[in-house]
Amino acid sequence: IILTRKPRSQCLDVSCNMRETGTLLPLLCLFGLSFCAIPLPDSREVVKTIRDSFTCRKNNPALSVAIVKDGSIIYANGFGVQSLNNKKPVTKDTLFGIASLTKAFTSALLAKLTDKNKLYSLNTPISEFYGNNPVFDGYFRSKVATVKDILSHRMGIPMHNFIRFDKELTRRNLIRRLKVLRPRGRFRDSFYYSNIMYGQAARIAEKIGRKKFE
Repeated sequence: IILTRKPRSQCLDVSCNMRETGTLLPLLCLFGLSFCAIPLPDSREVVKTIRDSFTCRKNNPALSVAIVKDGSIIYANGFGVQSLNNKKPVTKDTLFGIASLTKAFTSALLAKLTDKNKLYSLNTPISEFYGNNPVFDGYFRSKVATVKDILSHRMGIPMHNFIRFDKELTRRNLIRRLKVLRPRGRFRDSFYYSNIMYGQAARIAEKIGRKKFE
């Protein structure tokens, strides 16, 4: 959530027009916009806004909110319950399964790393991170596929999701599997959503940043 200082007249009114949508995105935007009219660190108004929002969307049992300003957490809290059965409350420390939101983290991290490290960019071929050795099935993909290609799901390689159930699979050894995955679509001319490609993207982030992804 990006905090901005705007005149109160420019802040959107918060109401139950969220009934028009079926996602939490408008809710998150709502909190960000609400803060432009709330003096920090007073959070009473935002707490009221969040709690009132639950009356609009009955099928959203819980939500955690954290607001970061200038590198510091200025607000963190949980709302709702972890389970409709046991009614255990959500706190700021409750762990949520965030699924493919990690893809946004990975792509943002790579964008920042390549911006700082001038040796690489999002257009750097994947093979450069592996001594220009073959990375994918076929010479062409191995030679020209870039970081941007794997982030954009345009490799033409099917999901192969069951690979992720292998307990021996790591980001470090994933590269050995990629070499034997046969493509189904045309390179850069087909869309095949891929979780394992983002595993490879995370490994590239580790190579550029010289730290573990976590």
